[in-house]
Amino acid sequence: MALTLDSTLSATTSNSYCTVQFADDYWANHYSTTKQAQWQSLTDGQKQQLLINSCRIIESCKFTVNILPTDYSLHYDYRTQKVLDITLSRDPVKYYYYQKLQFPRNLDIDPVTHSTYIPSPIMEAQCEQAVYVLNFDESAISNRLQGVVSDTVEIGRSQIHLNQEYVSDGSALAPMALEFLKPFTIRGGKLRRA
Repeated sequence: MALTLDSTLSATTSNSYCTVQFADDYWANHYSTTKQAQWQSLTDGQKQQLLINSCRIIESCKFTVNILPTDYSLHYDYRTQKVLDITLSRDPVKYYYYQKLQFPRNLDIDPVTHSTYIPSPIMEAQCEQAVYVLNFDESAISNRLQGVVSDTVEIGRSQIHLNQEYVSDGSALAPMALEFLKPFTIRGGKLRRA
C-alpha cells in the first residue's frame, strides 16, 4: 500500500509540510543542477514517499513546547479592573492542539490576513531533506542514527583494534535543512529533540 501525501494545514492526518508541486518549483531553479536532475527523474509516487519520509525526520526535532498552567501568572490590570492571565514567555506551541505536525505554531500568523501558514524555510528544509535522504548511503545512515562519527579498524602485532567514537545524539538531518530549521527550534538555540 502506497502512502498518500497529505499537506493539509493544521490537519490531524497531515504527513507533509509541502506539496509535490512546491518541491518541483523549489528544485526547478535550484543552483545545484545535480540535485535538480535527481529530483526531476523521480516519479510522483517516489517524490511523495521522499517528502513524507523527510517530514518525519524534520518532525523528530523539537519546535513546539507544551505550556503548562504554571507558565502563566495572574496580573491585576488597574485600567480595566480585571485579573488577567499574562504569559511569562512566548514559547511557540502548535496553533491547534489537535494538529499532527508541529507547524503552524502560535507565532505563524500572517499579520495582514490573520491566517496561519507554514513558514517557507520549513518547506524548503523538507525539500533539501528529501534529496538528502535520496542520496544517503545506508551504512552511513545507520552509523549516523546510532551516533557513530568515527569507525576505525587497526591491525598490528597480532591484534585487531576496533574503535568507534560516538556523539551524544544521532541525526539524519541534512546540513542545509538544519540551517533552515535553526531559527525555528526552541529558543533559537541548540536543537532539542522531541
